[in-house]
Amino acid sequence: ITPNDVENGSTDNCAVDSLALSDVMFDCNDVGIQQNVFLYAFDLSGNRDSCSAIITVEDNQRPGIICPPDVLQVINDNSAIINNIGPVSTFDNCRIDQITFELRGATTGFGNDDASGSEFNVGITTVVYTVEDESGNVDSCSFEVELILNPNVPFIDCPDIDREYCTAPGRCDTTIENLDLFVFTPQGVNLDSITWTKIGSTNESGSG
Repeated sequence: ITPNDVENGSTDNCAVDSLALSDVMFDCNDVGIQQNVFLYAFDLSGNRDSCSAIITVEDNQRPGIICPPDVLQVINDNSAIINNIGPVSTFDNCRIDQITFELRGATTGFGNDDASGSEFNVGITTVVYTVEDESGNVDSCSFEVELILNPNVPFIDCPDIDREYCTAPGRCDTTIENLDLFVFTPQGVNLDSITWTKIGSTNESGSG
């Protein structure tokens, strides 16, 4: 700071020659702390007078954050884990307190620091990073993660069956038929095989 930041009308019967402060340098460690400084006024004869003022240092400068570029990826399922999408850089004139992220669109969610390792759904998801410094100043950036389902991957739809078949009192073993599946294969793609697995009281697997 300079004497003019504190001076509020110093006068002299002749003329004020110069003004000076007891402290002029403050840093991030002084943010939010009230500091007493003394303003000294000197006239042309060398006479001096002083007064005190209270200085409160504020950090009003926003931090900064840079996001990675948009991501476009073709996947073979309805979702995928995406890595290496953390902020490119963050910066602040003092100190950063926290970084958070929010997922909007095809995938929703939130978390701290880095969205890398999150599971994203097919479609477009906007990732918003927000950085906040110790004084509560914030900045944000965003980018998109777009996942496209591979058109060359076959699609299978299972029947909606969730019930119990009993053949006699005390017995629950029976043969279940007509478990038809809907299988779609893209044009020009030949279906190689279909496998199935039973999990639960009956454990078995096979194909066809």
